[in-house]
Amino acid sequence: MNKKDLLRKLKIELGMIKFMDFPTLEGDAIVRAEALEVGQAALLVADDGSESPAPEGEHALADGTKIRVDAEGLITEVMMPEGEAEAEIEIEMKKILSENQALKAEIESLKTNLSAKDAEVKTINERFSQVEKLVAELSEEPAAKPIKAGATTTFSKEENKSAKVDLANMTIEQRSVYFMNQNYSN
Repeated sequence: MNKKDLLRKLKIELGMIKFMDFPTLEGDAIVRAEALEVGQAALLVADDGSESPAPEGEHALADGTKIRVDAEGLITEVMMPEGEAEAEIEIEMKKILSENQALKAEIESLKTNLSAKDAEVKTINERFSQVEKLVAELSEEPAAKPIKAGATTTFSKEENKSAKVDLANMTIEQRSVYFMNQNYSN
């Protein structure tokens, strides 16, 4: 026995590998395996409970499934009964068709959302073009009151003390100058 077989046997003894029992069609023995899958080891369990690798050949199970086992006791083929195989295929096909329908619905939803976003982008681009035109038109028009370069407003100290000042009619620049002059003159 090699290391791999020893390790497997130890895992079986410790319960780390779980087996399922599949009665044979004749009912005289049980095929024990981890799963009915290609590559899995198949054991034949006799009535007295003794286990031995399943002999090479084809074995019919009680549920109609047939397995083919090689000389080493490994499953090489699993043949489902006709009705079950067709039923499994039909179930799988229904599952695939259902997933396909869900994907188609999702694609349609995404197309609708994309169309809505395209319309929004188009509207935004149109509005932006309008704003660009307005900015271009406004930049060509002269200002209502030309501003003289370097023009500032100044008040003399005497005007500040004697004159009544109407701050509401002053520009921000004028008010700033007024308050600065008030603070420095005191």
